[in-house]
Amino acid sequence: MPDGKTLKENLQEEKQKLSGMDTKRKLSYLKTYYLPWAIGILVLLVVAVWMGISIILSKRDVEAAGIFINVLANKECYYFLKEGYAEYKDLNSWKSRVDLATEDYIDFNPELQMMDSYQNQMVLYAQISTGDVMYLIIDRSGLDGLCSMDVYMDPQLYFTEETRPLLEDALVYADMPDPEGAEGETKNLPVALDLHKLGFAQASDMNVDEAYLVFVGVKTEPEKMTEFLTYFCTHPSVADGCE
Repeated sequence: MPDGKTLKENLQEEKQKLSGMDTKRKLSYLKTYYLPWAIGILVLLVVAVWMGISIILSKRDVEAAGIFINVLANKECYYFLKEGYAEYKDLNSWKSRVDLATEDYIDFNPELQMMDSYQNQMVLYAQISTGDVMYLIIDRSGLDGLCSMDVYMDPQLYFTEETRPLLEDALVYADMPDPEGAEGETKNLPVALDLHKLGFAQASDMNVDEAYLVFVGVKTEPEKMTEFLTYFCTHPSVADGCE
């Protein structure tokens, strides 16, 4: 011990001090000398527990990660894509999670583009490149921007025999570099799903005339995107074949 006494000797000394005090003085003494230590230890414990939980949660497997860009929807839509999917998958919240960001805005118009919009595009591109995003729900300007960056994935890769009849009429095509052609050659390729043709946009009260589902999960296991799209097709607007 710092004062040269053993722990037993210090405890005995404290016991003797307290034995000669009445209740009021004991409380005052304990409050003055021990309460700050007790609070400090409690704070350290809370911080340690919080850091431990944060580390555990940060390592959870991401089953789906989406971003709404330039599109707003109702709360039922957000619930369906996040909490609803977690329930559908019966996820253990300590091991897996579903991410959904809403109300993001990016100006993809190159003529009106401000510096912050350019930076936002670069942040989005970085998120896609590192595999932090699996899909986007985006407006027409955003779809054109993604096509110009060549960061889309063919939705048909994630169709199943059951979902193809529900989805194939909603495929959106664009002239893109032909992966099998010579340099400079283009081909009309599927790049997105039209959410209005599926009826999903109307059912979700989306605030734009054109809204699209675009897969961009370059590092996401294909099985995860197939399973998400299969779940997406359980939405009444899609399952009923609304248009």
